Amino acid sequence: MESVDKPWHCLTGDEALQRLGAPANGLSSAEAKNRRAVIGPNAIAETKPVSPWAIFFAQFKSILIWLLIGASVVSGALGEATDSFVILAIVFLNAVVGFYQEYSAEKSIAALKQMTAPRAKVWRDGAVTTSASADVVPGDLLELESGDLVAADARLLSAASLTCVEAALTGESEPVGKSIEALDNPEFAIGDRTNMVFMGTSVATGSGRAVVVATGMRTEMGHIASLISEAGAEAETPLQQKLERFGHVLLWATLGTVTLLFGLGFLRKEPILDLFMTSVSLAVAAIPEGLPAVATAALSLGVLRMSRRRALVRRLASVETLGSTNVICTDKTGTLTVGQMTVRAMVVADRTYEVSGEGYSPEGDVRLSGAAVDPSRDSALRQMAQILVGCNNAQFERSKDNAWSVIGDPTEGALLSAGQKAGADRSALDRDDPRVHEIPFDSDRKLHSIVRRLPDGRLRVLTNGAPEMLSAKCSHIWREDGVHPLTDADREELARQNANLAGKALRVLGAAYRDFDGLSLDQLTPETVERDLVFVGLAGLYDPPRAEAKEAVAKCQAAGIRVVMITGDHPRTAIAIGRELGLAEEGQVATGVELDRLTDDALQQRVPRIAVYARVSAAHKLRIVRAWQANGAVVAMTGDGVNDAPAIKGADIGVAMGRIGTEVTKQASDMIVTDDNFATIVDAVEVGRGIYENIRKTLLYLLGCNASELLLITICIVSGLPTPLLPIHLLWINLVTDGPPALCLAADRVDPGLMSQRPRARGEQLADARFFWAMLLTGSLIAGVTFLAFLWGLQSGGLEVARTYAFCGMVFAQLLISLGARSQTTPIWRLDLMSNLNLLLVVSVSITIQMWTHISATLSRFLSTSQLPYQDGFVLLAAGAVPLLALEFVKLAPAAAKEERGAIPSTRWIGSITAVVIVATFAASWLYWPQPRETAAQFLTHAIERGDVIRAVTATGVVRPRLTTEVFAPLTGVVRFPDCEVGATVTKGQLCATIDQQHYRLLVERRRANLSAAQTQLDKDKKELARAKSTLERARASAKRSLIDKATSAHERALARTKRSENLTAQREAALRVAETAFRRTEVRAPMDGAVTFRRLETGQTVEAGRSMLFIITDHADAQIEVVAAPGEVGKVKIDDRASIKMDAAPGRALDGRATEIRKLQNVIVLSVPDAESVLESGMTATARIVIDERVNVLRAPNEALRYSRRRDAAQVPARGEKSDIMSIWVLRKEKPTPVPVRLGLDDGAYTEIVEGDFEPGDELIVGEKV
Repeated sequence: MESVDKPWHCLTGDEALQRLGAPANGLSSAEAKNRRAVIGPNAIAETKPVSPWAIFFAQFKSILIWLLIGASVVSGALGEATDSFVILAIVFLNAVVGFYQEYSAEKSIAALKQMTAPRAKVWRDGAVTTSASADVVPGDLLELESGDLVAADARLLSAASLTCVEAALTGESEPVGKSIEALDNPEFAIGDRTNMVFMGTSVATGSGRAVVVATGMRTEMGHIASLISEAGAEAETPLQQKLERFGHVLLWATLGTVTLLFGLGFLRKEPILDLFMTSVSLAVAAIPEGLPAVATAALSLGVLRMSRRRALVRRLASVETLGSTNVICTDKTGTLTVGQMTVRAMVVADRTYEVSGEGYSPEGDVRLSGAAVDPSRDSALRQMAQILVGCNNAQFERSKDNAWSVIGDPTEGALLSAGQKAGADRSALDRDDPRVHEIPFDSDRKLHSIVRRLPDGRLRVLTNGAPEMLSAKCSHIWREDGVHPLTDADREELARQNANLAGKALRVLGAAYRDFDGLSLDQLTPETVERDLVFVGLAGLYDPPRAEAKEAVAKCQAAGIRVVMITGDHPRTAIAIGRELGLAEEGQVATGVELDRLTDDALQQRVPRIAVYARVSAAHKLRIVRAWQANGAVVAMTGDGVNDAPAIKGADIGVAMGRIGTEVTKQASDMIVTDDNFATIVDAVEVGRGIYENIRKTLLYLLGCNASELLLITICIVSGLPTPLLPIHLLWINLVTDGPPALCLAADRVDPGLMSQRPRARGEQLADARFFWAMLLTGSLIAGVTFLAFLWGLQSGGLEVARTYAFCGMVFAQLLISLGARSQTTPIWRLDLMSNLNLLLVVSVSITIQMWTHISATLSRFLSTSQLPYQDGFVLLAAGAVPLLALEFVKLAPAAAKEERGAIPSTRWIGSITAVVIVATFAASWLYWPQPRETAAQFLTHAIERGDVIRAVTATGVVRPRLTTEVFAPLTGVVRFPDCEVGATVTKGQLCATIDQQHYRLLVERRRANLSAAQTQLDKDKKELARAKSTLERARASAKRSLIDKATSAHERALARTKRSENLTAQREAALRVAETAFRRTEVRAPMDGAVTFRRLETGQTVEAGRSMLFIITDHADAQIEVVAAPGEVGKVKIDDRASIKMDAAPGRALDGRATEIRKLQNVIVLSVPDAESVLESGMTATARIVIDERVNVLRAPNEALRYSRRRDAAQVPARGEKSDIMSIWVLRKEKPTPVPVRLGLDDGAYTEIVEGDFEPGDELIVGEKV
């Protein structure tokens, strides 16, 4: 007796019925109902869907998020409502973005349910009936036809040319032929169980009957559903794990530092409230508020970049996981391969032809020994092409994106494409040799034949199929010199050629034909037609690797990523594709049967040595993924079928195919590749690596900046100084100033060299030793420069000014640091700054805004800062560049150049950092000089005096030539001079001469008379025209032809006369205007004010128009001096500013002038100088001092005394050329240096106006130190 544990495919049909207790004509309705009550419905169990609220609240699991929420609550409790609101807004925005990206319900199991048949044809009560698939039970008999979905797993009892599409379960792209014979190997994979049909698959061709052996969750589809659930919830990505660990470290570090400083202040008996506020400031400074938003933005940008590369990401954090991937387990069909069968070789007449091209595209040709073949000259090849095209039912269609696909059997599509490349014309074949009959393929014959009628009336059968079956039906063979009988030697050669092609993992089909006399349709049977055939050739087919897949695999290997191919195909096919892609050389090959013999521990040991898996099931794939994960690998799994879904769900990053992938697979995946291309996955890995590096350098930038704030506050507290930055300053720096540059760094382009580096280990820390030292160095440099600015402000203007200096200096330093943060190894001058224009724009705009906050009174009040002059702002900007330059020079160290992700500062840098802090601490001694001095003998002094403070621009130039005007005769005639003798003074418009006025007056009168006569004649002609028109209208009204003709002729004559008169009148009007113009020109007037300096002609002489010069007028009133000022000085001068001019030719004399013209682009100023005595001559050199501002008889101090001043306050921005309002200036009072508050005014470079000051009699200004 057979064991009840014997697999169903090893039982005969009768044994299966006996085990199930099912009759051969089906169950009764009552029995089916009883079995359903015991076994349950034939349905896939669904899991509870994930609530959208659960997805939203999952965004708040990070410790960093709770740190921010805590900081917000504390800030709100202390009355800092703005700070609290902004932090909460950042947290909420981060949650919304993450929720939007991840919100898609877990529909894997629901999609599986949709794949099962909603109705099924079953035998009940001895007859076929349609039943709901949920009511199908074990023992039911299923009736199967082409196009049906199989409702449950079943053992075939009968099959007629039955083939099923099982790609969703096995990954096998070809329909699987079915039979009813029992199989002897109990370990056969699903794809080899040819006597079974499975739930969720479909019937491609033929028909059959099967007995149901498993339903619901007991089916193979149900087993996959269990595996999907077993794969469990999505684990945290490597980035999430690292950020979570980093959040814990940051939390404890922040609490430790705050507690230490709080205790130190408490021991000093400082106020508790002030200590608490300081602690809050430290906490805000330590926490990178912008990090969650930056990380989310970087990942979202990665989603966008991947979508442009045809990869759609369903889980936001999966973007970075791709960058951590070091193992990619990939399906073969459609991912590494084209997914379309292609004829690669043909053997015809003992010649082996290569066929180029991929898939169903018409691109490609047939080659022999590497050279293209002309099919018109190769009769054997043409005959082969005729069979491939003529015995074929496939059709091609072209999509909108120019992709070719087949309608019909994929194998026939491959044969059709090859036949067309070999020269066959299907339309001509159908026209000349019309189709008569078809004998379909079946699994017993393994042949397919089509009968066509030849032009002479005879019939020709075209047959293709399995070579061993086809050669048995052949009696002849086609050779180059004709048809010959098929000998035993020929059969052995055909077998050898078939084995040779099969050994290359090609599926081999033979082609043959026979001509015969006409038979009736009922006589066209396989027995009468498929005999005595002429064997023509063999065709080898396979699914070729994608052209870009080999390059992508090599790219992965160079990047240290292991590529593992997992397929349901035959091992021989898998090995051949693996070798072609360069995978098989990397390791061993294993089958699903071998995996079943391995324990999980044994598989974990062997999995690094296996590169190709064949004939594997869904459970095998999940085991492979888990074995790699147990070895510490970050695994990406790709696939398209239902059998891939569990492994895709269980992998660190699941990738589904967008075109051929099932809905189950897509729902279980983290990413969907829309073009089903492995190269796209590799591109996505590159983007993922780039995003991780961007997040890492952004985090380094943010923490370096935050460390500088923490160090600065710590130094000030330890030194007993006031807190340098208020909470509003820290929030502005961390969220407003640091945030935009950090976002730009997160969006930086991917470094092309990333794919040449080894992948990161799963356990690699985000913040390791190199990260810590780089952060400490950055923070120390910024803190040191800011501390010096703070001390400078304390000395020169008090606490508010000092905080303004510290605030402004830190903002500038952090903004400039971002420019160099793009690379840890490449100096900024070697980077392409234009490749991140957003960062340049953000830094420029942020610096401008920061400058404006210290100019605008409103923003200054909002930020609790003082207003600053531009000069101080630019000094602080220059100081802020010091940390950037220092860090860039660190990158030049030899050790830094060898590092992949950044330089490791050695221990010598710790001493350098300490030195910076010490120098910054003791800088106060210098900044407070000369307050400690005791004796007056050590100082140089200057008396306080009154005088002028004149701010002027000095320029040099030459005297322009005098303005002269030559006046020529405007007309030809006799000239008369009523005035304007040589030496006479004239005014502009004064009459100086006339030219023959009588002649032009008579000309005007004559032309007026001519015009009057012409106008009189025109009026007369117009009246005559009106009468002619009236006569014509009356003639037309009478309708008499003779009257009409006569009136028309008269009207035309009147019209012609009128037009001639109009033309004559227009000509005479123009002549009159010319004469009047000439008459007006007889009067010659002075063009300008001046004196007549030349005249040769006398009254009565004849002059010629334009050639005779009448006189010359020269302007003696003002001389013009053109001077050139220094660049930038011209803009300070205004029109009418007065000037004092000294001539080199007359050193003892000074002239006064004024600015009349300013040409800023040329730095030129034109001065007008009164010179009635004509002292100035053209070409003389002059030096001008143009006064732009002045104070007369005011209290003033030499500028040497201002070196030892310090600012106390800055109530408003000083005017042009002025110092700040309130200053402390040092005086020697009673032989002791004493600061005196003063208000300073205008500065002329040597002296500065003292508007007011608390001076006492005997005070002297300190201007220097005696040597």
